Amino acid sequence: MNGLAAIQFAVNGERVSVPGDVSPNSNLADFIRTHTRFKGPKIGCGEGGCGACAVEVSYCDAETGKVSTRSINSCLAPIGGLGGAAVTTVEGLGNSTKGFHPIQERFAGFHASQCGFCTPGFVVAAHGVVRRAAAAGKGTPTADDFAAGLDGNLCRCTGYRPIIDACKSLTGCADLEDLGICAPRCGHTAATVADTPFPDFLLSSQPAGIDASNCTGSCNTCPSNAACHSSLGHNQEASQQPPDAAAPPSQQQHHGQSVWRHPRSLQQLHVAVSGVKPADLRLLAGNTGSGVYKNWPVEPVVVDIRGIAELDYLHRTSEGTVEVGAVTTLTQLADQLQGSDSDGWHHMAKHLLRIAGTHVRNAATVGGNLALSRTRQLESDLSTVLMGAGASVRFLDLATCGEGSNGANKELDIRSVSVEDFLARKGDQLLVVGVSVPPFPSSAVFRSHKVSQRFFNSHAIANMALSYRVASDGQLSDVRFAVGTFDKPALGEGTWSARRQPAVEKALSGAALSVENLCAALRAIRGLDDSHTGTDAAEGSCRGQDGRIEGLNVQLVQGMLLSALAPFLQDQVEGDGQVARLLKASAMQPPGAGSATQSWPAYDQDAPPVYLPVEKDAVRLQASGEATYTSDIGVGTEQLYAATVPSSHARAYITKIDLCAAEEVPGFVAFIGESDVPKGGNGKLFGDQLFAGSRVEYHGQRIGLAIATSQRAAEDAAAAVEVTYSSKDAQGQNELPPPVLTLEDAAAANSYHDCPDLRDEATMEAESKAARVEAALEAAPHCIRGAHYTIGSQSHFYMEPQAAVAVPDEGGTITVHSATQSLDAVQRAVANTLGVAHHQVKVVCRRVGGAFGGKSSRQMPPAAAAAVAAAKLRRPVRYVLNRNDDMRLNAGRCPTDIKYDVAFDGEGKLKAVRIHGILSAGAVEDLASQDGLLLKQGACQAYDIPELEVHLKLARLNLPPHTIMRGPGFLQAVMVIEQVLEHVAAYLGVDATEVKMRNFISAPDDCQDESLASVPSDASRPCFTGPAAGLDGGEGQQAGEGAPAEGPPEGDSPPAVMKTGDGKQFLASLFTLPRLWQQLQEKAEFRKREKEVTDFNAANAWRKRGIAITPVRFDCTPPAMAGGGHVYADG
Repeated sequence: MNGLAAIQFAVNGERVSVPGDVSPNSNLADFIRTHTRFKGPKIGCGEGGCGACAVEVSYCDAETGKVSTRSINSCLAPIGGLGGAAVTTVEGLGNSTKGFHPIQERFAGFHASQCGFCTPGFVVAAHGVVRRAAAAGKGTPTADDFAAGLDGNLCRCTGYRPIIDACKSLTGCADLEDLGICAPRCGHTAATVADTPFPDFLLSSQPAGIDASNCTGSCNTCPSNAACHSSLGHNQEASQQPPDAAAPPSQQQHHGQSVWRHPRSLQQLHVAVSGVKPADLRLLAGNTGSGVYKNWPVEPVVVDIRGIAELDYLHRTSEGTVEVGAVTTLTQLADQLQGSDSDGWHHMAKHLLRIAGTHVRNAATVGGNLALSRTRQLESDLSTVLMGAGASVRFLDLATCGEGSNGANKELDIRSVSVEDFLARKGDQLLVVGVSVPPFPSSAVFRSHKVSQRFFNSHAIANMALSYRVASDGQLSDVRFAVGTFDKPALGEGTWSARRQPAVEKALSGAALSVENLCAALRAIRGLDDSHTGTDAAEGSCRGQDGRIEGLNVQLVQGMLLSALAPFLQDQVEGDGQVARLLKASAMQPPGAGSATQSWPAYDQDAPPVYLPVEKDAVRLQASGEATYTSDIGVGTEQLYAATVPSSHARAYITKIDLCAAEEVPGFVAFIGESDVPKGGNGKLFGDQLFAGSRVEYHGQRIGLAIATSQRAAEDAAAAVEVTYSSKDAQGQNELPPPVLTLEDAAAANSYHDCPDLRDEATMEAESKAARVEAALEAAPHCIRGAHYTIGSQSHFYMEPQAAVAVPDEGGTITVHSATQSLDAVQRAVANTLGVAHHQVKVVCRRVGGAFGGKSSRQMPPAAAAAVAAAKLRRPVRYVLNRNDDMRLNAGRCPTDIKYDVAFDGEGKLKAVRIHGILSAGAVEDLASQDGLLLKQGACQAYDIPELEVHLKLARLNLPPHTIMRGPGFLQAVMVIEQVLEHVAAYLGVDATEVKMRNFISAPDDCQDESLASVPSDASRPCFTGPAAGLDGGEGQQAGEGAPAEGPPEGDSPPAVMKTGDGKQFLASLFTLPRLWQQLQEKAEFRKREKEVTDFNAANAWRKRGIAITPVRFDCTPPAMAGGGHVYADG
């Protein structure tokens, strides 16, 4: 590279040299996908939360020759820190050329891959479990090992059961009856580690070991100094002397990107950072923080501290203290604690293993976690646990180290303070050197707890750690109680902090543990005021902390303390049932692999070979990462990349778009906006502007696209576009009102979409129905009026984000690769936007990585936007939304606010139901009207409701568009009518299951089908016997329209026909609800389970269980779709 230091590593054994025009800040996932032939790592979330991008990274110790391997999220790993690493993607484990790995075969054979976008990450994670078990000498991992090892991976469509079944089959001890059915081709090879030999070319290029223990870093020919600066990364000139630290950072950059430095000692680190402003500097190890804090800025100087010997250690001293270096990963620390003989350390390890997921813990470091907790108030479990354990932090203030010979000869002042003091300190350049975790003697107790949305892979909503010693007389001493919470009364809101709680510590100290002092400690939580002053307050290094806990946080902290201490008090309360019940509290346990059985009919004699559980098409390619998705499409070196320029206002006029800063970004090509839509084209899709023109209607709305030669450059350019907003128009006359953001705002402003399908018609029939409903409400023995029920939104979170690649073709035609559920819809959208005939647009979609309705309409804007850019620039344009933009632009299922009135008799039989509902549709209607329409049509479900009246509105809010999502409308319908019936049952104090059954529609009396076992009902039967005319089971043209219905053969009785409450007709022989209702209760032993739930709830004050059985009717009416066929002479 012409004297420039190149970053070299291996991908699946192949040498990779990073080109000079690629920033070392680029993440590994992007680099692999754009600069190698491998596409296995998928980018789902881009923040280390889904695991789709997982790869294995190996390093070889140059002195010992030992190779260490770990799985990481490649979307978070900057390539600047991968010099000398061997990366293995899912293709490297196995593929269609060299043969599939047993794990890949099992995932295929056990149907553990549906859309397949997450499958490569799951395969890598499962291989990591096998590898860790082999390294630990355990042999074959257990099912629970697999369940824990997959904690950093998400699946949105397959479901975890077949994934776990595939993993169970690899344990060698699973009962086949506990596993799902597998395909005949499923392999039977035992799980093994796919050991790819560490590449020789990396061994030869590894620097020899350097003893830097006495290095000052000041001599120009020092070999350790060369090691520090010979791999500076992105086009930094390699020399035998350190770069001029006093030179402005801009003179040390190339193409505006970062200088990377790799010191090998703390002295060299100080040289590397001397003269660099704190705002221009980043100390980097695992880089997992960039997944938590989105859009992390690109600092001019990045210092990779993982190679500093003084930060890289983990051992136990002769006194029993665990000494932990700052670059020790969370996985390494947990392994060390698990391998000890200390009960307290075992509990610490269990808590640490709940932080994030395996891939994150394999990269995240102890020092980085503490640093983020101090500077960015990270919801840190580690800080709380270490604080409760009485650990101390060793740190170095790089800003006060001195200047002698660029700081190289200055003795470094490493200080040691408590965790709480470290978190309270000020300073921009505090470097964690290490942590000391004191031993727990046999008389000590340590417990910790965490409240979060999930057991794994979820930030804490609150956490705590408690330690104390028990004297020979039973008295408690050395009590430490640390709590991490947010500072707002509402859960999960405000600023996070971890702190000691002296009031609780005092309540527990000096006495034996008892119910009385536990109650005193619980009371102390509510009135805490523990202003903490550090030992160096005179130096201004610590701040006071208000420890008051408010709102729901009080109950959370009380619950966590109770769960920690209650098990130790059980013996004291034997015989006191009420107190024992209150003390029956325990911490959440890991979910484990679970167990279940499946049964299915013996189809083998019925319809061979249709019955065979064959593998789905190309499933092995999905498991090996070779299956191609839209974002994998390669279209040559002329390809451009697009990034969204979003609105930062919810309702405003755009007065200016300034591109000056964007034009300075290296690689920037163009800005595409409203004016670039071709003349004759239509820049609106479902009423939504493709590009906002003079006005924006919701936060995140697409104003335009920044087009550049790389994805990173496009995103940097998009962030650099400056948009000026105003509440007044260009003439300064019309002023916009405040944005409408809630359903209450919409009602006050009368802000609704005009949806013909939901419009209340002023007809005599409607007036008659309203009168009948009101009369029934008045006449019924029981009536509930004005009940309120809300249904929240639900994000699609398909694993593959919205993606489109537009390629200009000959004769003004264009090819668009789109991740879509409707090729026709994309073709129409692109053609209408460009103003061309439909046949001039070719749309291609090989497979979709999840959709759930989110790619029925919301995929059209990305496809049309990419097409506009490609048509103007005459070059291929790739537009793949990152997860943040995807979530901003696509709001998911419509939130629904319901008010209802219901009339019923003493047995719970419904007489009338009236529903008034408002659905949030966002700023544009999109397909939200379908949610309302299908809710209205499905409101009765399979229940007999003599009088039903439904009124719905679509609220127009200044929010992103809501659209259809799996089971649109019908899901809300089920929830609403089930809420009504549960409310009726609760009102009467009767069994809800019986109330539901009493309200089923019922079959005709003359129906002879045994499957239609009648259920009690005294209602008029909504069915009739006659010609089966108009049977469509849903929407669309009915059989009787335009032609006489075809009756039964002469001499035969006409088939029995039934109707749902909304008038849909169907053959009575298809009415399976009574049979299934009875069968499910019997096979699932519903009544037995129901009693067990009741007994459990009576015996447990804090943990509750629930069980219900719910009938669901869903009108499945697939739309008509275009198709074609070809007949080839060669077969």
